Amino acid sequence: MKFKFAFSLSEVLITLTVIGIIAAITIPMLWTNYKQEETCTKLKKAYSNLSNVIRLAESDYGSVSNWDFPSTYQGYEFSPFYLMYIKPYLNTVKSYQSRNSDYYKTINNIDGNPANQVTHWDYLADGTSIATFSAGTNYFWIFIDLNGEKNPNRLGKDIFMFDLKYKMALTFWGDYNWSKLQNSDNYTCKKGTNQQYAGGYCGALIAKSGWKITEKYPW
Repeated sequence: MKFKFAFSLSEVLITLTVIGIIAAITIPMLWTNYKQEETCTKLKKAYSNLSNVIRLAESDYGSVSNWDFPSTYQGYEFSPFYLMYIKPYLNTVKSYQSRNSDYYKTINNIDGNPANQVTHWDYLADGTSIATFSAGTNYFWIFIDLNGEKNPNRLGKDIFMFDLKYKMALTFWGDYNWSKLQNSDNYTCKKGTNQQYAGGYCGALIAKSGWKITEKYPW
């Protein structure tokens, strides 16, 4: 006489429960790792593209040190500087500009708190978008949103800051002052500082970490 062995209902339920627990733990981790790797890849590509834009502009206008940087406040708009040196070399598919508060795109800091409302964006063929800012002191901020029109619009997550300085060319914001990346100033790459632009240094931190998001990164 042969006996047939089978799992009892309780054994099946226990097995399914264990599988569910393991999946609940591992799937979010795998998704997070994927998003981090995707962010680093897109950020590196955005930096490469921006660097190429600067090189193309320099072939027409000479070294960045000879460019006519803004001398007056121009804010988050398509300034003459941007329209001359940057925009012509971008593969733009749509431009967005509005001073109507209902259509502002808010840049949030790394904690998700509003940092500023930006009125002018260019959307590029690679799915990213670009905005700029100038206070007229020989520097020019460039914001790249890796998600284009998608959320979360957060510094250090999908929006990263670049700096185009007189006689310095293109860098990540803060790349020239590594010590500030470790401090709780207005642009630090830390959460919970209550600083308006917290997350501004995060792009520099990723680049300096070999285009990787390390365990210490405030993801």
